[in-house]
Amino acid sequence: ITFTETQTYNHHGELRFKDTDLKLKTVSKLQYFLWKLLSGALATGKTLKRRHIRNQPVCKRCCQEEETTQHLFFDCFYAQQVWRAAGFPHNTITMPGASVNTKMNIILSLTFARRHPHLSHLAIWIVWRLWKSKNQFIFQQKSISWQTTLQLARNDEEEWNTSTDYLHSLQPP
Repeated sequence: ITFTETQTYNHHGELRFKDTDLKLKTVSKLQYFLWKLLSGALATGKTLKRRHIRNQPVCKRCCQEEETTQHLFFDCFYAQQVWRAAGFPHNTITMPGASVNTKMNIILSLTFARRHPHLSHLAIWIVWRLWKSKNQFIFQQKSISWQTTLQLARNDEEEWNTSTDYLHSLQPP
């Protein structure tokens, strides 16, 4: 399965083309989700305000910042706690000022890195679980602790790794 980031939209709707083809082997829902994230199509507060769906783009979790992709996945205190506790060797993920594209490139490069196999897919599962946690908070009024979000991401990664290992064991040598 190939995930290709072909374009992202800035806040004016102009296209920026990416040269990177990423061969990301993961479940389809994550590929689609990451495509939406990288193309600026996720329903964040800022996006909903731009589309005239919501008047207030403020993050519902912290009520302090505009809910952008950057804020939701990296800058909000909730996301910061998850990333810090995850134990990634690259601190740019939690550094303010680095762009979403920079941070996502780091996350995707970790996915392909052989140096940290125990973290290979954890970062993308964290991004997914941050999104799920945000939606549960808004739509179901369920507040999930950052520890639970991280544990669910770890469980997702373990399940992915187990199923992938099993499928590889079925293939003839």
